[in-house]
Amino acid sequence: MKKIISFMLGLCFCFSVVCTVSATTEKGKYEDLFVERLSLHYSDGDRENESYYDYSECYEYYDGDNVSSYDESTPDYVLVFAATIEVSPMIYREYIGPYVVVSYNYRYPSNLGYYIYIPLEDKICTLKEAYDEGVEGIDEAFYNYMMIRGLTGVLGDADGDNELTIKDATWIQKKVAKIKVTSPFVKDEVELAVTDFDRDCEVTIKDATAIQKHVAGLEY
Repeated sequence: MKKIISFMLGLCFCFSVVCTVSATTEKGKYEDLFVERLSLHYSDGDRENESYYDYSECYEYYDGDNVSSYDESTPDYVLVFAATIEVSPMIYREYIGPYVVVSYNYRYPSNLGYYIYIPLEDKICTLKEAYDEGVEGIDEAFYNYMMIRGLTGVLGDADGDNELTIKDATWIQKKVAKIKVTSPFVKDEVELAVTDFDRDCEVTIKDATAIQKHVAGLEY
């Protein structure tokens, strides 16, 4: 009898936890806008085998100089992850300014799935578009979110100090020679993408040489 009572109490506890999680799940402030404009959708099938959309508001940037033109609680931009994701692993790289960003699944409509939303202009643009257009403070999204989560790095910055120097070439030389080095990267795919300076999908002594030439201001 005691076993039956314990089992029933366990079920009640589990049900209570599930209900609590469901009740506290909140929709993102701009989620409906993204779902409509990007045509995001869930499939009717099994989430593990089919496509589904994922959405999160990752980072908000406040410049502070523009608060007089709108509510000061409104960010200058929001870094948003929004995508219909196909559960089929695929390593994808995108080069954005000095950064290389790595993605691990097929995503639609943008392979990376990251966007910048500018509330004052009611404008959505991809991360690359935002960088190319010179959106104020865009580097902060890379340093304060993307790098912290092991999604990106500065191309060639093998030691992870956010500078491209001769030390990075030395790091790669040691790595190629199988001399033990400390990797600053959480994920091997990001390390490979960052240290593959010549973008030929492999890390060799040529990458170290190219970095040396770049630091010296020579063509490579």
